[in-house]
Amino acid sequence: MNHRTSIFLGASLLLFLAPARAQTDTATEFTRLQKDQQQAIKAALEPLNRRYIEALQQLLRRSTASGDLDTAVKVREELKHLGVTMTASGASSGADSAATEAAAAKTFEMRITGSTWTFPWEGGVQTIRLAEGGKLVLGWSKTAPRTWRVLRDGVIELAPYSSAVLETMQVHSSDQSAVLTRKGKTYPIQRVK
Repeated sequence: MNHRTSIFLGASLLLFLAPARAQTDTATEFTRLQKDQQQAIKAALEPLNRRYIEALQQLLRRSTASGDLDTAVKVREELKHLGVTMTASGASSGADSAATEAAAAKTFEMRITGSTWTFPWEGGVQTIRLAEGGKLVLGWSKTAPRTWRVLRDGVIELAPYSSAVLETMQVHSSDQSAVLTRKGKTYPIQRVK
């Protein structure tokens, strides 16, 4: 093989390999363009999504305060769908979280106000009713003025009948059963109304 043939084969090889290299460069550029586009879309949508979430959180507070529980539930589901971190009592963090927790507690209070619960007690069954205005009606004692209040979503404090005894109710998510804790002991409790 002479020198001229070697140059011709080398040039042919370069011409053959150049398109493959160019395709790799263009494929890399295409991938980079897609990535840049996705990042630009994400950056453009972030303030819109943030405003939407803030508006939903405000609507949740207003719907809860006005007693529109159907709307409050729908708004909470939308927040959850958007990936807003939901705790047992609310969403996200900081001031928004405190406001959302307060709204969730208010919603919970509205769901359980007027409810009647029974639980086993000293060989029998006792009844309590969580009446309006935080009034606690005890089936076994009509005279003892007791009160109840929501500590947070799902947790109720029953005002102590003596300064030494603190009672709480941890209501399960179905709002149909709970655990009453009194003097460190727990009692199953069922909603009857």
